[in-house]
Amino acid sequence: MNIIVVDDSYPKVEIIGLGVKMAGIPIDNLHHFSNSGDAARGMSKLKYDVLFLDIQLPPSLGEVIEEDGGIKLLELVNVNPNIHGPSHVIAITSHLSTYNLYKDYFERKGWLILHTQLTPDVICEILTYRLSNAVDLDSYDVALITALEHTELQNVLKLPMKWVEKTYPNDSTIYHVGEFTTSNGAKRKIISASCARMGMVPAAALTSKLCLKFNPDYLFMSGICAGVPGKTNFGDIVVGDPVWDWGSGKLTIVDGIPTHLPSPHQISLDTAIRSKLMKISVEGKYLNEIYSDYSYGKRPSHNLCVKIAPLASGASVLEDSEIVGKIQKTHRDVHAIEMEAYGVMCAASLSGTGRTKVVVIKSVCDFANLDKNDDWQDYAAYTSSKYIYHIITNELY
Repeated sequence: MNIIVVDDSYPKVEIIGLGVKMAGIPIDNLHHFSNSGDAARGMSKLKYDVLFLDIQLPPSLGEVIEEDGGIKLLELVNVNPNIHGPSHVIAITSHLSTYNLYKDYFERKGWLILHTQLTPDVICEILTYRLSNAVDLDSYDVALITALEHTELQNVLKLPMKWVEKTYPNDSTIYHVGEFTTSNGAKRKIISASCARMGMVPAAALTSKLCLKFNPDYLFMSGICAGVPGKTNFGDIVVGDPVWDWGSGKLTIVDGIPTHLPSPHQISLDTAIRSKLMKISVEGKYLNEIYSDYSYGKRPSHNLCVKIAPLASGASVLEDSEIVGKIQKTHRDVHAIEMEAYGVMCAASLSGTGRTKVVVIKSVCDFANLDKNDDWQDYAAYTSSKYIYHIITNELY
């Protein structure tokens, strides 16, 4: 457990330190900052499980204390994707007026605010009893999910992340947790899991659970998809932007013929992430390495491509080129079709955390026609997961 204390009163920091020791947590896991500016920089380098926060803080060393300095820090954490949000926040104030002013604010967030005589026993009780049974005490920088355990998750677990299987009480999902080192040498934590079954609903459920429990900075989905003929080749990597449910709309009768009138709600990729991925794709970074490193089976003779393009989601596995043509009428630039992306991106946007950025990256294994088979599934699952690996280790932090 990593703990950060942001407080300009060193006697209070000493009390918290004693409480941390009493709770059996190594004191090296506690980091102290006396102002909000230094704290923000510290939280951009390491994700903390617990934040002890003084509400009245100076913005930087030597500056005048702001009565809402701690609140401003929390708001900065919420809007800045480069600053890792802590899993738990405990505000401590000796001012009754400050406590009354912000009590509702902290309760709405599900955080704790204290106006009490601070002692090591109080700190120990918080760490030992209030937080020890919380299922979201663990926090992760990145989440990586797949629809299927077979092939898709198997390729994720081949990534060099030091994976360890993990479960949580009252949670049927089997997680795999690991770590990776970024290009600047920083250590980051990752959690991965597959959905209970294919489809938008299971994918949305898993996404909501990950966002609410672990509040990752980024959530990626890798896996396989059907490509649109003429726009993609086997193994091509498709970054979904936008995504939508192609089955959304109205079934009616037009001129005596059963007709589907589409009414799609499209969700776009985060603008900053799109710009970054577009630059990488234009440069063709990582593609030759990904292609040449595949050694698990056959690979196509053509070069690997990345397309940042429209991706449609639906409830059914497709083997019908006529339906693909109808989907193209809802968006003429659609490049691929699959079964989860809309559920994932919709769930993340509705989860309420406001921090997790979602990217769906899948690779083409067939063209949703009668020639559909499983020959290219492993290669496609490999190219999508490997591309995500290069993105999160080299481009995000």
